[in-house]
Amino acid sequence: MTNREHDRVYAVPALPAFTFHELDDRLLAGRAPLTKVDVGMLADVGVTRILGLREEHDDLAPELLGVWGS
Repeated sequence: MTNREHDRVYAVPALPAFTFHELDDRLLAGRAPLTKVDVGMLADVGVTRILGLREEHDDLAPELLGVWGS
Protein backbone atom coordinates (compact mmCIF):
# COMPACT_ATOMS: atom_id res chain seq x y z
CA MET A 1 0.00 0.00 0.00
CA THR A 2 1.36 3.36 -0.92
CA ASN A 3 0.93 6.52 1.09
CA ARG A 4 -1.51 7.63 -1.62
CA GLU A 5 -3.71 4.57 -0.96
CA HIS A 6 -3.39 5.15 2.79
CA ASP A 7 -4.52 8.75 2.33
CA ARG A 8 -7.46 7.61 0.15
CA VAL A 9 -8.66 5.27 2.91
CA TYR A 10 -8.61 8.04 5.50
CA ALA A 11 -10.19 10.59 3.17
CA VAL A 12 -13.60 9.04 3.97
CA PRO A 13 -15.29 11.53 6.34
CA ALA A 14 -16.87 8.81 8.51
CA LEU A 15 -13.51 7.12 9.09
CA PRO A 16 -11.32 8.56 11.85
CA ALA A 17 -7.56 8.21 11.56
CA PHE A 18 -5.91 5.28 13.32
CA THR A 19 -4.69 6.10 16.83
CA PHE A 20 -3.39 3.98 19.67
CA HIS A 21 -2.67 4.38 23.36
CA GLU A 22 -0.38 2.54 25.75
CA LEU A 23 -2.49 0.85 28.42
CA ASP A 24 0.30 -0.94 30.24
CA ASP A 25 3.83 -2.16 29.62
CA ARG A 26 3.75 -3.90 26.21
CA LEU A 27 -0.05 -3.47 25.87
CA LEU A 28 -1.44 -1.01 23.34
CA ALA A 29 -5.04 -0.38 22.32
CA GLY A 30 -6.22 1.38 19.20
CA ARG A 31 -9.10 1.76 16.87
CA ALA A 32 -9.42 0.05 13.52
CA PRO A 33 -9.08 0.09 10.61
CA LEU A 34 -5.41 -0.37 9.99
CA THR A 35 -3.74 0.22 6.68
CA LYS A 36 -0.39 -1.34 5.78
CA VAL A 37 1.18 2.03 6.58
CA ASP A 38 -0.33 1.89 10.10
CA VAL A 39 0.89 -1.69 10.60
CA GLY A 40 4.39 -0.64 9.54
CA MET A 41 4.32 2.19 12.07
CA LEU A 42 3.25 -0.24 14.80
CA ALA A 43 6.05 -2.63 13.84
CA ASP A 44 8.49 0.28 14.10
CA VAL A 45 7.50 0.77 17.76
CA GLY A 46 7.87 -2.94 18.53
CA VAL A 47 4.37 -4.37 18.07
CA THR A 48 4.56 -8.05 17.11
CA ARG A 49 0.90 -9.13 17.38
CA ILE A 50 -2.42 -7.50 16.52
CA LEU A 51 -5.82 -8.76 17.67
CA GLY A 52 -8.72 -7.55 15.53
CA LEU A 53 -12.10 -7.31 17.24
CA ARG A 54 -14.15 -5.97 14.33
CA GLU A 55 -17.48 -7.54 13.57
CA GLU A 56 -19.06 -8.07 10.16
CA HIS A 57 -21.35 -5.04 10.52
CA ASP A 58 -18.27 -2.82 11.05
CA ASP A 59 -17.16 -3.55 7.48
CA LEU A 60 -20.61 -3.22 5.96
CA ALA A 61 -21.45 0.31 7.09
CA PRO A 62 -22.83 2.11 3.99
CA GLU A 63 -20.46 5.06 4.40
CA LEU A 64 -17.46 2.69 4.30
CA LEU A 65 -18.39 0.50 1.33
CA GLY A 66 -15.60 0.62 -1.22
CA VAL A 67 -13.06 2.06 1.20
CA TRP A 68 -11.11 -1.17 1.55
CA GLY A 69 -10.84 -1.82 -2.16
CA SER A 70 -11.51 -5.14 -3.78
